[in-house]
Amino acid sequence: MTENPEVIYDESLVPTYTLPDLLTDESGAAVTTAEQWPARRAEILELYRRYIFGRVPSMDVTVEHEIVESASALNDLAQRHQLRVTIRHQDRAHSFDVLIYTPQGVSSAPAFVGLNFQGNHSVHADPAIILPRAWM
Repeated sequence: MTENPEVIYDESLVPTYTLPDLLTDESGAAVTTAEQWPARRAEILELYRRYIFGRVPSMDVTVEHEIVESASALNDLAQRHQLRVTIRHQDRAHSFDVLIYTPQGVSSAPAFVGLNFQGNHSVHADPAIILPRAWM
């Protein structure tokens, strides 16, 4: 695997690739017994941490939130809540906005949580949704 691969948007340019055998460890040895599996599993999880999901920071961080807006929405069927969450570590901070719609007049409801890399304004045409400050 390459540390910083180029992004390829045209699928026809993707070179032929064969996925590695899950039952062959990083040294090339076959995993043939249940006793060998925990070590191979650890190798696979490390690959996911390194190349896919990333690592959980081992540093102390503080998480703050601010309610930016809370208003009636969707023809009074829902309440729109917009929060700004800030994560701080020493002199660095990163903020992101969270958009929540809750049914009007309901104190508790299930929630669907989804990552959105397009900006909250792409979820609904509601003109009151705060536009992102970052490049999308």
